[in-house]
Amino acid sequence: MPNYPRYLEKANISRSAAISAIREEYPLFGKPTMTMVCNAQYGVQLLPEAEALLVREFGLHEGLTIKGKRKKEKRAKPNKLCVRLDDAMYARFEAAFCNSSFVSRQDMLEAAISMFMERMEGAA
Repeated sequence: MPNYPRYLEKANISRSAAISAIREEYPLFGKPTMTMVCNAQYGVQLLPEAEALLVREFGLHEGLTIKGKRKKEKRAKPNKLCVRLDDAMYARFEAAFCNSSFVSRQDMLEAAISMFMERMEGAA
């Protein structure tokens, strides 16, 4: 959660200056709302767009949640599957993996999926 008092301190601005900057886009934003935003006990925080207004006006300083853009993944295999197993099935899987010649669990699962798909496509 952002720490707005820290941001105001690091940017060396007053609450009223921050209110004025936010009020350009959000005219109902005022002192009571700013009080709730600055006190974590209320659980209120600014929209990312409102934080962007502060950054545009006063610069990026410690205390905000604004992060850089996520980098595009450069994976050879971009698709991900996830599975949950109970203890008995996981123990069977681990035993089969340890007794196999597969280098990784992913290789083993890819082979299992490939075999399954070949059977399904052959049955159709």
